[in-house]
Amino acid sequence: MVRGAIVNKAIVAVVLGCGSGVLLAQPAYRVVAFEGQAAPGVSGAVFETFHFGVVNDLGDVALIATMDGPAPGTDVGLWRIGPSGTELRARLGQDAPGAPYAVFDEFSLPNINNDGAILFRAELDGPSVQSSNDTGLWLSTPGSLDLLAREGDLLPGAVGLFPAFSDVSPVQWSLGSGSIVAIGGTTSSLIHGPGGWFFPVTSATPVPDETGASFLLAGNGMNGITPSGRVPISATVFGGSVDVSEGNRIYITDLSQGLREVLRSGDPAPGTGGVFAPQLLSVARINDAEDTLIVGLSTALNLGLWRERDGTIEPLVLGGDEAPGAIGALFDEPGPTVLNAHGEAAFVYELAGPGVTTTNNFGIWTGTPGDISLLVRKGDFAPGAAGNVHGSPLAEWMGLNADGLVAFLGELAGGGVNSFNDEAIWMTDRQGTLHQIVREGSPIELAPGDSRVVTSFETFGDFVFGRGEMASGGEDGKPRIFSDRGEVVFIANFADGSSAVVAGGFPPADCPADLAEPFGVLDFDDILAFLTAFGSMGSLADLAEPFGVIDFDDILAFLVSFGAGCP
Repeated sequence: MVRGAIVNKAIVAVVLGCGSGVLLAQPAYRVVAFEGQAAPGVSGAVFETFHFGVVNDLGDVALIATMDGPAPGTDVGLWRIGPSGTELRARLGQDAPGAPYAVFDEFSLPNINNDGAILFRAELDGPSVQSSNDTGLWLSTPGSLDLLAREGDLLPGAVGLFPAFSDVSPVQWSLGSGSIVAIGGTTSSLIHGPGGWFFPVTSATPVPDETGASFLLAGNGMNGITPSGRVPISATVFGGSVDVSEGNRIYITDLSQGLREVLRSGDPAPGTGGVFAPQLLSVARINDAEDTLIVGLSTALNLGLWRERDGTIEPLVLGGDEAPGAIGALFDEPGPTVLNAHGEAAFVYELAGPGVTTTNNFGIWTGTPGDISLLVRKGDFAPGAAGNVHGSPLAEWMGLNADGLVAFLGELAGGGVNSFNDEAIWMTDRQGTLHQIVREGSPIELAPGDSRVVTSFETFGDFVFGRGEMASGGEDGKPRIFSDRGEVVFIANFADGSSAVVAGGFPPADCPADLAEPFGVLDFDDILAFLTAFGSMGSLADLAEPFGVIDFDDILAFLVSFGAGCP
């Protein structure tokens, strides 16, 4: 209480002398790289074609692009480009570290963390290369490039049916901080930490508190790894005194290789009057605080989402419940779900019930257990879309950042909509207002006086097995196109024939102190909103790095912003 009182008085004292400004938030755009721009680190070369672009929370983009100028076989590179600096990290034709007599032949599927490390897959060529060892995973850090795993290399312990690395599916690997990496699967998982690779769970791993029991299946699927190395494990346990009704379980493990049981089938399913059924029980998402989103089926026939936090499990949404903001409609089937650093969720859910048709049967909700609200529903008028409505699919891809901003990619419906203008990306600003960021057939302003019509755009998900696989809340280690800076990264192709990698959205410079109505005016309502959020450790107060932590840096960021006013 004393510390809070000091903080409150300090903020009020400082802002008494501050002016105020006005600003109604509008998306801003930052060009990461232009076609025809000089390719950093390669003399005489320019960017020709962009292939992959993913972002970290600092706004740095890991970019794979083809150059015009270099000879074939050396004309593709991997760069880090952004506020933290620009550098060429790898290039086709160069010797592949850790793979003697082999050179890089193809790059794909990068991932970048907040330390600036880039994890990527590469194909190899050379006299030592065969079809059984022609791919691998490398980790690039400033000044270093290291092989983490090569197809054909022996796994740690070389046990089980799969003693060697295979060509890993791109949606199964994830990147934590530093060199922390996870490769997931339905039957097993691998983690790379400071000591190298290890299996967190094998058939020989003792089942906690179960004499004579063994793990049959224990994988983390595609649920990723948090920055500090926490990994969710969905496991099947059998033997000993384990009854089949309680054999499906969820654990969390980390670099210490310990196991914490989160939930098992047969445990009470809060909010339903039943227990969790063994037929459907899996992890949806996890964050670094070990908040865990769970998809489950209750024996009371409620299919839903639950959040576990500090040993307490609460329902987020239950099938059959009335859907907030959709009068008369009921939650039916869950869709893509994401979880941010503060334990806030965003999720797509299919609806059923009175008044529900194929034109309005999906929605996106955000919030925490006991406090969820509708963001958008299929059939709603879409911001910036000239009277068109949100169509199907409502959200092929979705992201949620630490500040609670939501972004999603979907399709439009209505008069004049066709295959040349039916896709768009939307994002909420800090006040929760939804904005169109980019739409096929519509212009964006790259700089004052430089407005260009986007004929088409591509995101990382277009280059892998599906956009939905790249949904992320920021702490699951997945490759991301949406950052805590509030920017979405996409490749834009323009009507004039040019192309660029663009970051669009609401970066911190907009007006972070404008937290409360009336928006556009900095006043004591904004102070109260910040103090309330700070006191409850809410994401609204998370204004400064390190994002996901509420501390005095956020207070300073608020004071500086409030004192400066809004542009």
